[in-house]
Amino acid sequence: MVSWIEVQTLDGGVVRFRSDDGELMGKEESVSSKILMAYFPAETAESVKSKRELFNALDSYEFESLKARLETMIESGDESQTTVVESILSDLLLYAPFDLDPLISKLISITEFVGYSILRGGARYTKEELYRQLPTNPNFALIGLAWVGDEETVDQFSKWRAASPIWAEKLHCPAYQYSYEAGWELTPDNRKRELFFRTCFGLRRSPPTESEVDPSEKCASCHRALFYLNVKSVLLETAFRIPVPSAELIIPFCDLCTRISETVLEIQPSGPAKISVENLTTTQVPDWFFSADDAGGSLDVFLDEDARDPFYAAQSFSRSTCSQLGGFPTWLQDAEYPRCETCMRTMNFLMQIDSDEFEELYPGTFYFFKCDVCTAKLSLLKQTS
Repeated sequence: MVSWIEVQTLDGGVVRFRSDDGELMGKEESVSSKILMAYFPAETAESVKSKRELFNALDSYEFESLKARLETMIESGDESQTTVVESILSDLLLYAPFDLDPLISKLISITEFVGYSILRGGARYTKEELYRQLPTNPNFALIGLAWVGDEETVDQFSKWRAASPIWAEKLHCPAYQYSYEAGWELTPDNRKRELFFRTCFGLRRSPPTESEVDPSEKCASCHRALFYLNVKSVLLETAFRIPVPSAELIIPFCDLCTRISETVLEIQPSGPAKISVENLTTTQVPDWFFSADDAGGSLDVFLDEDARDPFYAAQSFSRSTCSQLGGFPTWLQDAEYPRCETCMRTMNFLMQIDSDEFEELYPGTFYFFKCDVCTAKLSLLKQTS
């Protein structure tokens, strides 16, 4: 017997699932059925926990059942169904250790409108599909290959650095530099150097605490009140190699000027980091950019108790909370990794703050970086969608 169930998606569309023997309709739903059904309510902290529990219960038999359903949804070519497939693949990569290469390669053969971060689960078949698309869709293929990022791909990127291919003439940048979109770069000796920390903790707002800040201090460029981001954790020094013996990192920044250009800072032995004088000459704030609101204040945060996957928030708009210490950044635009003003080395992504969780801030995401050579050097930039 074959039965069907129709589920209305958040955007008003309808997805139909086929279930042999009435599996979806019966009282004893399979784990794979429950996983499919879990992707239609709006995401909340409770629904995230529920999904994680479902994936933890997924055995190899249930995965094969889920895989068959996902393949059918991909083959439909329907955008509402392929979008659900993408979300499920993204969470499978976070919570369940299964081979997703065949599913990913099939998905990108149907559509290029996918979050690139799922391609990190690709291998042989995904690479074959990406190389097939390289002459006709090089931007997508190169970013995809960068996300696969295995030894063979790194070797290929080094060859493209040595000799640029003919099809690369119309690219936005040299082919090998697409690696930055996946969070790594080629070293001078053609090795892969990751530009983010694998250790990752979500950041949450906490009540203001007493700290060594001057609330009257103003931005030297636009003269508005500064914000002070205050992070306390012993992990700052042990896991992220930040020289703060007090286990407290205080970062002053101007919400206005970060919309214009990068802010360079230097960590002090005690108290807040110091904004570099370089910002006074590089930041040009147009008159129309000024706001009557004189904001500023303390933004105190604490780390989640449990670490999370470094790619948890890699895809824009896919998670309910994106503020984090460590992990891969949630880029709203193209990847931007600043260079240290002292040694000119590409800086590592350290932390991000999402304005959705801090209503005082102008909309966008604030990205903080550190130099792993000049360990006291920080950099801050901002992107908006």
